[in-house]
Amino acid sequence: LTSRYFVNTLASDYNGGTSWRFYDSVGIGNYAVDIHPTKNSTGISPLFTYAAPFYIPYRALGSANVRNLLAGGKQIATTYITNAAYRLHPIEWAIGSAVGTAAAMMAKDGLSNTDLLDTPTLRQLQATVRTNSPIHWAAFDSDPFPPNNGDLVVNDCKPVQSGVPFRVEVYHHRAKRARVFNGAEFLGETTTRANGRLLLSGVSVTTTSQYFVAYCYDDAGQLLDILTVGTPRDLSIIDDTDPEFTLTGTWTFGTAQPNKYKTSYRYSWGSNPPSTATWKLYIPTPGIYEIFIWYPQASNRATDAPFTIYHAGGQTTVLVNQQLNGGVWLSLGQFQFRADGSAKLVLSNAISDPSKLVVADAARAVFVSSSVTNWEEY
Repeated sequence: LTSRYFVNTLASDYNGGTSWRFYDSVGIGNYAVDIHPTKNSTGISPLFTYAAPFYIPYRALGSANVRNLLAGGKQIATTYITNAAYRLHPIEWAIGSAVGTAAAMMAKDGLSNTDLLDTPTLRQLQATVRTNSPIHWAAFDSDPFPPNNGDLVVNDCKPVQSGVPFRVEVYHHRAKRARVFNGAEFLGETTTRANGRLLLSGVSVTTTSQYFVAYCYDDAGQLLDILTVGTPRDLSIIDDTDPEFTLTGTWTFGTAQPNKYKTSYRYSWGSNPPSTATWKLYIPTPGIYEIFIWYPQASNRATDAPFTIYHAGGQTTVLVNQQLNGGVWLSLGQFQFRADGSAKLVLSNAISDPSKLVVADAARAVFVSSSVTNWEEY
């Protein structure tokens, strides 16, 4: 029956759920999950008392194939497990308040149930419902109305693992196409629409940094909204797990050093075949940038690790003693760059003592100034 609702609720995994503020929230609830089984032979408790406060999305109240039909009470689009939490009277009353208000707006203005998903009509619905019953948790939400015009749901709100395929869902009423990114990494484009959302399946990420962005477009290619989820990544910093970091030759993955950047680094011995680590620097606008590196220091490091900066004037190699100054951002100097994608930093294992090693961890390009006179001539 769930295919008859705006949303599909055929969930296979109920673990690791996240309380989510939907852009179309029209009610709230907070009650323990209690399924009241007629028989329990598993030994597993049917009661979970630590359910987080949750929100009720308007899209769970509407029929996908009968456009003047709304569902209330226990009949909304959800799973069996979540039904055990929202079935209580106070929450059913909140649902009834939202459904009654929506039905009145549909009858008064000649709207279908999906018409109410489009802003500003949705905001009018939320404002009217709010005069009778709360739609947000004041302890958690600074604004009574959700700030977005859609929802971006990644991997059913569960953590994403690098290299493991997952699904992206873009809920936006008027969007016909969506382009999805993880930071600067393009994940895919979709026009596949099912159960009220655009669907992009089988995507994966190559980095532990996760800041997902969906650009929503209409039929004419006009950008409607930008939806985001996760923590924005600082694009000026390139770590050894980011897609802008590449290796050639022989390198070893390391995690043991305490003064590394984030969780890992790479190292290559001077006795290895010729090997390089390359950071593609983020230069969004032409100008002068200061280049920094971060590495974990130790006594087995090279004293002359060669870092080569490729900039507008050519290339400059800086020798770094990696036995010192680890665990901080170390400046390699200021250089002039064009914003043409050619800026990079390269570390090689061409050192004087083959019994030592070089370490590639993180690099950073910090904008200094755009006021450069005739620097392109040099």
